[in-house]
Amino acid sequence: MGDADLKRGQRPDSPYLALLPLERGALIGGFLLIVVLSGIASFGTERGSHPLLFGAFLVYVGVLALPLFGAFLRTPGLFHPLFFYATWTGLRSLLTGDAVLGATGLEFHRALPGMGRTELEMVAAQSFLLEALALAALYVGYGLFRNIRVPRLRQPAQPRRLAKAAVLWMALPTAAVAILAMEAGGLGQLLLQRGIASDQRIAAEIGGQWHYLAGVGTIVPVVWLAFDRDAVKHPVFWMVALFAAFLVFAATGSRGSAIWPFILIALMWALRNRTIPYRALWVAAGIAIVLVGMLGEFRAATRGAATLADVEFQAEIWSSAQAGYEEMVRRSTTNNGRIAVLGSVPGRVDYLRGESYLSIPFVVIPSRLWPGDTPDAAGKLNAIYIYDRTDTAIPTGVVGEAYWNFSYPGVILAFLLLGFALRLAASFYRANPQHPLIVSVYLYVLMNFAPGSDQAYNFIHALVPVIGFYLFVRVVDRVRVGGTSARRAAGVGGGQ
Repeated sequence: MGDADLKRGQRPDSPYLALLPLERGALIGGFLLIVVLSGIASFGTERGSHPLLFGAFLVYVGVLALPLFGAFLRTPGLFHPLFFYATWTGLRSLLTGDAVLGATGLEFHRALPGMGRTELEMVAAQSFLLEALALAALYVGYGLFRNIRVPRLRQPAQPRRLAKAAVLWMALPTAAVAILAMEAGGLGQLLLQRGIASDQRIAAEIGGQWHYLAGVGTIVPVVWLAFDRDAVKHPVFWMVALFAAFLVFAATGSRGSAIWPFILIALMWALRNRTIPYRALWVAAGIAIVLVGMLGEFRAATRGAATLADVEFQAEIWSSAQAGYEEMVRRSTTNNGRIAVLGSVPGRVDYLRGESYLSIPFVVIPSRLWPGDTPDAAGKLNAIYIYDRTDTAIPTGVVGEAYWNFSYPGVILAFLLLGFALRLAASFYRANPQHPLIVSVYLYVLMNFAPGSDQAYNFIHALVPVIGFYLFVRVVDRVRVGGTSARRAAGVGGGQ
């Protein structure tokens, strides 16, 4: 496609959803605007950050923005692994707190009460520089592994019973929530679980596997869209998506778990239709922020309540949106788990030397089936060793965990490996851009995969039901159709 086509606004042909020059320019302008506004806040106000902190912030943003430029990637695409990391992981972190941290500094941190402002800001500067180092290692790792040969898989036949397979699959999370509700004394009591200590919750008594099963419905609309790009036109699709989100929130009280599926739906739609639904994304972003605040206020209101009727909860859209955004900022500033690690290790807390990574092999083994305690992931270890809390888990981020285990070499090695993994995933996707299973797995790699224990949990816990539902769809289609269609659907094995 030539320059004339680009000028007419036609999108270049690319499996990664190539961006128009205007779109790329808007993203670059967004990064520049963040830098300018942060600089004004840093140097133009009395509460601005330390110059060294702001300098480290600029280094991080500069390395983060490299994939936006044509000299780095010849044809940047939204779903190119490096470009996606910059726009999704990086830009999202800037908008939800990192820009605030770089501009205004840090006067207080919940896990580091003994540190003054200058010390905290030097730790924050170290955090930004480590993130920049990690990104550089990621780019190098991705570039080192070229020409990876992967097989082209046989394209499966279009299923005829997708909706039925989706509804049948939802029986699994529904049954899990029903079991949890019975153990809790009813659905209302189940919704109050997040308001009590973790060791008193139902999951501590009957096992966390029921929480996991309650969430396996959230992958259904994502894989459904991978099979059928027009699935969003069917009412049953949205009924399944909303019901799955309700089930996972009822079981876990996790706001992220309830919102995440709709983010994935939007991204899968963009990937399958090779266009970006801007209006839908802006609306979804606003709704997500409101829901984070509203569900957070509901969860706070459940603390100490004996019944659902005792919960005093008044939902106001503006205050909920504000509360949601403020909480996201706190997670990047005063409650930043990565800064907690960098400020504590190795002075107050020793290096883990691989301890958190030992939990990864246990990700597929229910704790109830393993004699004794299984190793804790980084988030739990962070809460125990650094925050002195046993009732929660506080994410360290991949960089924080890698540093906590093996210092600076750990960060470099972890992101070199991530670069290789992303190159491998991209190679499979480029060879099979229409295969529903490959497309689904590729999206979950972009969104969830990273060389950290918490991230490994999230990725594998998503990958298993993705593969399971894909196979389930094929089996349901074979059983219903029979004959020639059944033989076509037998691609579940053999060439696949």
